[in-house]
Amino acid sequence: MTSKGEKLNLLVATYIEPEYIERIREVDDRLNVIYAPSLIPTPRYAGDHTGHPLTRSPEQERYWLEFRLKCEEQVVASHFCSHLL
Repeated sequence: MTSKGEKLNLLVATYIEPEYIERIREVDDRLNVIYAPSLIPTPRYAGDHTGHPLTRSPEQERYWLEFRLKCEEQVVASHFCSHLL
């Protein structure tokens, strides 16, 4: 965790239902949960963490890189999702 009083940036790099994102946010006030569903593939079926193929625009790619660089932790469903990073 970061030093006392600082927020921990946590990037969710796979699709998770919005209600679970809210539950993650409620765990600790020090968590700054970053979840940008428009920058990750949409699932093809329930429980899909690979999703439909996604091509980000150059601007979206810049935002994604910025998110990744400012996060101490990244949540990825499994090693199968490493291509999302």
